Amino acid sequence: MYTVIKKHKTILLSAVWSYLALLGLVYYLEIGMESRNYSNNLVYALLYIMIAAFILKSRQYMDRRKLKFSVFFSALTALIFVAGAQLEYLAAISWTAATAGKVLLLAVFFIPVYVLLFHLCTGIEVKAAEWSTDRWKKWKIYLIIVFFWGLAYLALFPGIYDYDSIDQTRQFLVSGYITSHHPVIHSFLLSTFLQIGHTLLGSYEAGLGFYSLLQLLFLAYAAVSVSWHLLKKQKKYLFVLSLIFYALFPVHSIMAVWAAKDTIFAGLFALVSLSLLEMTDQDSDFFQNKRAMVRFVILTVLMCMFRNNGIYALILMLPVCFFCFKRGRWKVTALVAVCAVLYLSYQNVLLPAAGVVSGDMREMLSVPCQQLAKVYVEAPEVFDEEEKEALLELIPEEHLLDYEDSPMIADATKNYFNSEVFRSSPGKYVKMYLEIGLKSPGRYVEAFLTNSLGFWYPNKSYPDSRMFHPYTEFDMADPDLFGGDYIYLKRISLLPPYEFILRMIIQYTAWEYFPVISNFFVPGTYFLLLLFAAGTACYRKTYSRLLVLGFWAGLWFTLLISPVALVRYAYPVILCLPILGELIVPEKKAGSECLPENQEKEKGR
Repeated sequence: MYTVIKKHKTILLSAVWSYLALLGLVYYLEIGMESRNYSNNLVYALLYIMIAAFILKSRQYMDRRKLKFSVFFSALTALIFVAGAQLEYLAAISWTAATAGKVLLLAVFFIPVYVLLFHLCTGIEVKAAEWSTDRWKKWKIYLIIVFFWGLAYLALFPGIYDYDSIDQTRQFLVSGYITSHHPVIHSFLLSTFLQIGHTLLGSYEAGLGFYSLLQLLFLAYAAVSVSWHLLKKQKKYLFVLSLIFYALFPVHSIMAVWAAKDTIFAGLFALVSLSLLEMTDQDSDFFQNKRAMVRFVILTVLMCMFRNNGIYALILMLPVCFFCFKRGRWKVTALVAVCAVLYLSYQNVLLPAAGVVSGDMREMLSVPCQQLAKVYVEAPEVFDEEEKEALLELIPEEHLLDYEDSPMIADATKNYFNSEVFRSSPGKYVKMYLEIGLKSPGRYVEAFLTNSLGFWYPNKSYPDSRMFHPYTEFDMADPDLFGGDYIYLKRISLLPPYEFILRMIIQYTAWEYFPVISNFFVPGTYFLLLLFAAGTACYRKTYSRLLVLGFWAGLWFTLLISPVALVRYAYPVILCLPILGELIVPEKKAGSECLPENQEKEKGR
């Protein structure tokens, strides 16, 4: 009798739970829709039955610890989805009880999803495949990746030469006025190859073609290093998926031939990540291997030279290191300190000595500029006369008003920020900024989240005119658009049909027509995966794995405060997706620490 009553209670609870979950899903999907079509839609009735069956299945694996983690991540995910959808479609967060209710109901929908995910990623032991590296050779993997990327190289020859590229080459080849606004080492390399092509063959295009080829080969080396790491760990399925991911995912092909600083930075970022992963491996002798440590320092310093985000990511990683990596915290700190000293010496001693002019401080003020502009546009009454006068001293009114059309890119406001005026009385302007924030905190939050929406909202749609930029750059810089005494290059496609295919996929975002696959094109998906990977590490109590995730999270923080949420900024983490997969779904090894579920079983024996 008790069993029958318990069974009926379970069914009743699942029925109510699934209905609340359905409401959460429906109310989320209708954000931004002008009409509603769910009150008499049979599809939702069928979906209700599916959710109920899903919940019944998840209850088999539910325990107190798993439920706690699932509730936390469900609430966080629901908050991301609801806030993201409101900013995407309504341009503001609705700070109401109705929004809170939508978050709670959507969290109810996600709870059984996370219960099953934590079960799959922690309760199932995936045996290491007995796959010898003798069956594969590095050069074979390398050739496969280079072949597919080489098709893009031919189709887009001599490469993608964009708005940053023309500014970088102008500094070295035209004006001679060199600043650190762009990474100097990258500007120098790009300009050198263009000059070599022009000198030897009378063609800047030939120089860019040679540069793009070498860049492609280096990025392929980084991708092969990741795949080879998985193969050496005998992670057969992850290795196969990584090979498919690197060879066929078109974003890699585009980045491989794009003359952007982010490409080389991404390759170095992946190699540094592998070194950090090696540090956490208990079977590794990393800290006894001088060659490995020197290699780490060289790769890290080069990485920071190509984008200074790298040094900030490492510094932000250190608190995580002290929390999660007790046996190697001081050694990691010492290595990071050596890297920081070398990089800062390069940036603050060597470059100024070579005549390089420092970039403007406004490059770090994207978020404050957007926040002040949003309040000024939407609630000008918040400013008193003194505060308004102070603001207009920093940013001209016409550029503050640009925020209305460009809330997702800070260039429209921060590019006109008067740094000299700010330096004359920083206390005055900081005080004004803080006082406005206290008067209108909601708009400050919205401005920050809107500017970085593409980096944290997995369902972001592209292209979006509010961020000015397309999904990624595809064509060469247009003289009619930019003007000026830049060096312009022309495309000489050697494979026009494939250029057309890539244009449809990348420039016209045809990937949005393919569910599931399309998620991997959006940076926000990788943000959610980072959060889940951290959650699985904490659930399993394998805290040392947080070292690599802390490095990636440090980089992601720098992205959140950047001027605009471009896909190329997030590419370093996208390139590391197979490593992320290893962190989420580790393979069980003999002698390794037990999972929480297995520990409980051992205690009961």
